[in-house]
Amino acid sequence: MRFLPALLPLSLLLASCAAQESVSEIAASPDELTLALERYASLENGESDFQEALTGSALVSALETQALLDSVGYRRLGRPSFEVIELSSQSSRVCMDLSGIAIVNSEGERVETTGERLQVSVKLEDGLIDTFEVGDSKC
Repeated sequence: MRFLPALLPLSLLLASCAAQESVSEIAASPDELTLALERYASLENGESDFQEALTGSALVSALETQALLDSVGYRRLGRPSFEVIELSSQSSRVCMDLSGIAIVNSEGERVETTGERLQVSVKLEDGLIDTFEVGDSKC
């Protein structure tokens, strides 16, 4: 019975190591995140296109943004590029470069947009982008 108190810290240590291993196993791989970002960058404007790369709040946000663009007669030309800054099992940090994007009005004239590089928090769910939150920080 005297050994039981001595074994308790050891069992807690082993349990925490096992928990850490399972967390790292479910972390998105760099290839999985890169593939998801590539699919996102190449999206067209339709809902079915969005569903090939997005789910959850990212899908809702993309649909709302597209509806807003459609309502004023704007189109997106070009595509963003992405660079993974920090890979995490919770939410990875990505640098989104908007310099390759142009927004044009219904006459085809370019609308003033930003060509910034912004930090984005991205979370994957089953290989799709579930959360896509643009931060205040530039990269």
